[in-house]
Amino acid sequence: MKKNKQTILIVDDLESNIDLLSEMLKTEWNIKVAMDGEKALQIANRQPYPDMILLDILMPEMDGYEVCKRLKANPVTKDIPVIFITALNKSHDQTYGLSLGAIDYITKPFNASITKARINNHLELRRLSLQYEKVFDGTSDSLVLVETDEKGLFHYLRGNKTHQEITGFNPEKLKGKTPTEIYGKEMGESLAAKYHQCLSENRSIYFEENIDTKDGERVLFTCITPIIVKGKNDCIVSSSTDITDLKKAEEEKLNLEKRLQQSHRLETIGTLAGGIAHDFNNILTPILGYAELALRSISQDTHIEEMLVEIKRSANRAKELVRQILSFNCRMENDMKLVSLQDIISSTMKFIRTSIPATINISVNLNESVGRIMADSSQINQVIVNICTNAYQAMTNEKGDILIELITFTPDEKFIEYHPSFENKEYALMKISDTGTGIPETIIDRIFEPFFTTKEVDKGTGLGLSVVHGIVKAHKGEICAESTPERGTIISVYFPVAKEVQSSSGNGIIGKNKMIKENSIIVVDDNKSVLKVISLILKKSGYKVKSFSCGKEAWSFARDNLVDFDLLISDLTMPRITGIELAKSIYDINPDFPVLILSGYGRDYSENPVGKYGIKKVLAKPIETETLIKAVKDLIRN
Repeated sequence: MKKNKQTILIVDDLESNIDLLSEMLKTEWNIKVAMDGEKALQIANRQPYPDMILLDILMPEMDGYEVCKRLKANPVTKDIPVIFITALNKSHDQTYGLSLGAIDYITKPFNASITKARINNHLELRRLSLQYEKVFDGTSDSLVLVETDEKGLFHYLRGNKTHQEITGFNPEKLKGKTPTEIYGKEMGESLAAKYHQCLSENRSIYFEENIDTKDGERVLFTCITPIIVKGKNDCIVSSSTDITDLKKAEEEKLNLEKRLQQSHRLETIGTLAGGIAHDFNNILTPILGYAELALRSISQDTHIEEMLVEIKRSANRAKELVRQILSFNCRMENDMKLVSLQDIISSTMKFIRTSIPATINISVNLNESVGRIMADSSQINQVIVNICTNAYQAMTNEKGDILIELITFTPDEKFIEYHPSFENKEYALMKISDTGTGIPETIIDRIFEPFFTTKEVDKGTGLGLSVVHGIVKAHKGEICAESTPERGTIISVYFPVAKEVQSSSGNGIIGKNKMIKENSIIVVDDNKSVLKVISLILKKSGYKVKSFSCGKEAWSFARDNLVDFDLLISDLTMPRITGIELAKSIYDINPDFPVLILSGYGRDYSENPVGKYGIKKVLAKPIETETLIKAVKDLIRN
């Protein structure tokens, strides 16, 4: 038996007919025979399955019509082509047989050439049909065939296995249905319009479509192409690729780019804010200094004293504003200790409860197993107060709910890929949610920018959340916001959990006591107004002062005269040579010589310089007279 030969099953109750057909066909096909319907069904249902069945109609016990019905009802045999062999030549008999699923009739007496031609044609059609089925169902794309009826309505002919896997629509249930019956009125009418455009313009149409499936919404990229056959209804083949995962990846990429852009924007704003704060502090230093000197020089109970006190008070308010700007840029002094967030939240809640109307419900849910963090308690307190204040102010009619939660969170690889600023370590996650008006999507990316606010002019400065952002970043944490308009906002704050208790080494000051009557100080600052007022404050306090507006000149002088001085006071940021570089140069010739650094930024260094190069202390501008003199006395005395 040759492998390429196909098999034909001949079913007839007359042995003479079987012999005649077998002799006629055996040279081209393998022949199997059955002389009754029951035997025919057994052979057809057994591998190797026949490629075609020649079936006599008039047989005892079970006629050919009944055999055909059973063949077509069996999933194993329903696709085997059946040709009836009969002496009947009436059209209604043939029509009935074709309605049962037969593909053709061969009438007796047999014409060998015609019989072979018909068998060949149908077997070739079957081969092509099987190839088509293999391609149609084997493709990874969803394929759907659509046709129009006489009224111009579109109906689905069939869909392939991929279409069923994606949509969940059974091909049998799909057949004959309209787009509206399958997808609903809105989407069905939209698809019908596209099908009509495809046929009327005789071209392919490309579009994306969102469909609801049992596994959720899927996004398909679809191409519909016209297939126009003369004498038949116009047809369309719809090919769709599931791009849901691709769309999600694109969305994640866009969100990541958006986050990076926001991070860069905040960094740029922070740099600008730091520069402005530096200049403001240099301006405020002489204002505060001269106001304090003037208060010391005049008699009490005068109008001038009142005015000077008001100048000092206003300068201190400006100083606090600058401090908030610096906090956004993470340039603030921190008193970092190992602390319990549970304790900080609990103590802060007592204050918040008294400052927020009783009509607003505040709930706290703290997981006691969350580890401690390295933090400045007062600044964490400010974070909670600022966020809760914003939440309260978002409530309409002073009614709503605020929930504060604390849990442990460890990001997985996918989370870190989406949020690259996170590390694979344990975080204490504090979530503060409210039921306020929410934040529109168009502005939520800007809420951490300084001076950005949606409140009325007299209702807020726009610094609350920017200060929160700065504090969190200074604690090596992360902060995220998500919001739904009219439903509320969730602010998530992540602080790294401390793995070990970190003990800070004391910055012990090792100095040389000099028994001299008048202490001498070198003062260096490139801002002449600041230099002048600092020098004047020191002189008024009984110190001998040598001042320089250029760090290089100060170094040239100190190199030869350092033995005659007790302290160096230097600005941190100066052209040509910084305060730290100047301190290092002096340290190289006298490691015991004390240095006091003044900074207009509050903190503008990658590492705390205290304890290095003789630097004993760093003070932030603007400096109050008492603070400066106390620091000078302590450093010289030690």
